Amino acid sequence: MLTRCTTLLALLVFGVLTCAAQGAFFRLQPNQPANFFTIVENANAYFADKHYDDSKKFTDNEFIKFKRWEWYWSTRINEDGSFPDLVTQKRIYDDLNASLDQRDLESPWININQTVGDGGYNGMGRLTSIAFHPTDPDIFYVGAPIGGVWKTIDGGQHWTALGDDLPFLSVGNVCIDHTNPDVLYITIGDHSGWWNYGLGVYKSIDAGQTWQPTSHTTTFNNEVAYLRMTINPLNANELFVAQTDGLYRTQDAGETWTLVHDGHHSDVVFQPGSNTTLYASTDDYWGSSEVYVSYDNGDTWMQLTDFNQQYASIHLTVTPDDDQYLGIQHNHDGVYDFYLSTDGGITLETPSNLPEDGIIFFSPTDKNRMFCGWMNVYKSYDAGWQWEQNTMWYNDEVHHEVHADQRNVAYHPLTNEIFFCNDGGLYKYNEDTDDWTDLSNGLIITQYYRIAVSQQSETFMIGGTQDNGGRKRIGSTTWAATNGGDAMEVAIDYTDDNILYTTYINGQLYRSTDQWNNDVYYEITPEQSTGGAWVTPYVIDPNDPSVLIAGYEEVFKSFDQGDSWVALTSNLTGSTDNKLDAVAVAPSNSDYIYAARNAKLYMTADGGENWVSYNAYPGGTFGATITSIVVHPFDPLQLWITVGGYQSTNKVRYSADGGDTFVNITENLPNTPINCSVIDKESPNLDLYIGTDAGVFIWNTVDLQWDYYGMGMPNTSVTDLEIQYSGRKLRAGTFGRGIYENDLYSEPGVNVNNREEAYAQWASIAHNPANNILVLNVHASTFDAGQVHIYDLTGKQIATHPIAITPGNYQRTFSIENLPAGTYLVSIDAVGFSRKAITLVVC
Repeated sequence: MLTRCTTLLALLVFGVLTCAAQGAFFRLQPNQPANFFTIVENANAYFADKHYDDSKKFTDNEFIKFKRWEWYWSTRINEDGSFPDLVTQKRIYDDLNASLDQRDLESPWININQTVGDGGYNGMGRLTSIAFHPTDPDIFYVGAPIGGVWKTIDGGQHWTALGDDLPFLSVGNVCIDHTNPDVLYITIGDHSGWWNYGLGVYKSIDAGQTWQPTSHTTTFNNEVAYLRMTINPLNANELFVAQTDGLYRTQDAGETWTLVHDGHHSDVVFQPGSNTTLYASTDDYWGSSEVYVSYDNGDTWMQLTDFNQQYASIHLTVTPDDDQYLGIQHNHDGVYDFYLSTDGGITLETPSNLPEDGIIFFSPTDKNRMFCGWMNVYKSYDAGWQWEQNTMWYNDEVHHEVHADQRNVAYHPLTNEIFFCNDGGLYKYNEDTDDWTDLSNGLIITQYYRIAVSQQSETFMIGGTQDNGGRKRIGSTTWAATNGGDAMEVAIDYTDDNILYTTYINGQLYRSTDQWNNDVYYEITPEQSTGGAWVTPYVIDPNDPSVLIAGYEEVFKSFDQGDSWVALTSNLTGSTDNKLDAVAVAPSNSDYIYAARNAKLYMTADGGENWVSYNAYPGGTFGATITSIVVHPFDPLQLWITVGGYQSTNKVRYSADGGDTFVNITENLPNTPINCSVIDKESPNLDLYIGTDAGVFIWNTVDLQWDYYGMGMPNTSVTDLEIQYSGRKLRAGTFGRGIYENDLYSEPGVNVNNREEAYAQWASIAHNPANNILVLNVHASTFDAGQVHIYDLTGKQIATHPIAITPGNYQRTFSIENLPAGTYLVSIDAVGFSRKAITLVVC
């Protein structure tokens, strides 16, 4: 059904999807081994008994959080379901960048991401933490859960990335040594959720320019999450880390660490003004989460609470305005209780149920003023007894517009201004004036699922991001919004860039016919579908822009830009729960359609009437999923697939017969997930690019290997690649560091429309000079069995190779390893081919 949506509906639908209380998240049973498969199995069982209000299906609830996590890690695990060693992954990145040659140095990646926004609903990316310089109010640092560490020296007006040397660009906590501000500590890994594993505590002694691991680190396989870190305000050598395997302490600036309290811990804070008293909360999901106090720097602990409530989590807050005030946010099974102690935790009052969970925070100057919230920020003037809404995640013309999903809050010790870290970036709040200031401009931390480019404009492009919706580039440095929440796969009509497509999670598909300029769009999700994958694949038919092909549990086709759909398959994947991961249409023949799920490739050669399936690689596991399919521009039977996960021998595979057989062309690729691919259809040798978790590679058809492409991209996952042909640009969407651009490797070759008029078919040499291999670009319109002749300059025939001529535009490869260096002449003896010889230089 075609639905016309307006601005109001956009707010009601696309906005709400990011905005809901978090609630408790399911856990594994105690002592249960945790790998990806175990977590997914337990989560599916847990969610099978959950029923969500359909009116709130767009809210960012625990199920959506799990599916988002599952999508990311499903193609980044080992064959047995264990998680990767990300230190080794970083070593791969370092080795690749250390081997850059002169060609790479001439091809730098340039970040073209949005750097300036209008705030509120339109954010820059997610932040988790902030720390302040002890003497300079304009210097502070922020951490991003997938974007690294950033520093400002002018109060947030400009930002510099400092964490690109880290093994994993995920930062959950930042602390500064208040006696030596050049000393910084961070925890690697998101601080939200037991399933967001990390690498431990890292330290910098040069204000973040370089980082080294402390002795308190681990491998990613050990599945430890680092949730909160705090530094003793009066003893900079002492830090505490609340993590999923205990509460740890260092008293020698990170040289050694000691376990001071057993169990899963979610929070730890010092009592203001004290260097010996601190509070900590455990996070015993299957037992009872409680609050503890220590009066001797963590040597001994006393339990303060007796909640005795399963499925609970706790966050703590204190205020320098009264060192005896302790606030406790206690979330249990969807209920958000707030407890207040005015005597250091000895007795507790229950002022209220919080309007939302997420953050909880006392004002540093007024103990009766408090803040809480997740989607929006709420304020209390009576220490939590009553709450009123202070912000709104979109501009409702009543409240301050502040981006949704508050992840951390802290006050500046020099100015008492309060800073909120959320999924849009960083906001500063002045209590005296009730002013909010967005300080996110310049933070390049956007997480892109997919991107698409215009072929009419060298500038215009769109992208789908996590938590910051759809973005569109309308000027070289100017961006605007499309849909909100999580925007996934996107597409632009290649004949009319006013027509664009975008999705929300699980294939909720939308079309705009005015570049989303008036925020008017149409929902065009296939009614017959039960929903798609987290990132549902769909493509515009390269031969007819009004035709769409989409992969849900079945393959669907629309002849009218999504107004109506027909199913091309029936029970293709065996279950409505089995969603397709990739789809592609042959550019030379729309009857050839390909789809994939896990290691299975599906193919039709007659527009969907009949389908065959193939195992694209042996021993396929869930982690080794087909992540992309790219079909030869001129031959519908030739295709390449890329594979995620850590199967070292299965990264890229090539088929010349529509998937019936595959050749492994992984060759020299490092063992890193391969996420996407694209072919430059205008290049003489049809350059094939792939995007990985370590950067971009290009297939070298001469040496038959993969060359690392370009320089300057940080250690981030490349999740999509697109080519803008008129500008000859390759663009890469990354999951955490925005969008990068590079020049294409090759200049355009002679395309199919530039034939010699006297002949219906012709050939050219793809690589010249050549070495060991002769690659011919063949442009043919008939079938024939011919020969390739090679002559020396005297006209003597040196070599002859048979060649099978079929209609289309493709490449044929011949060995010339026995030819000495020199100049030769090449011609094709077949019906319709020019007899004019082509000069070949062999080196």
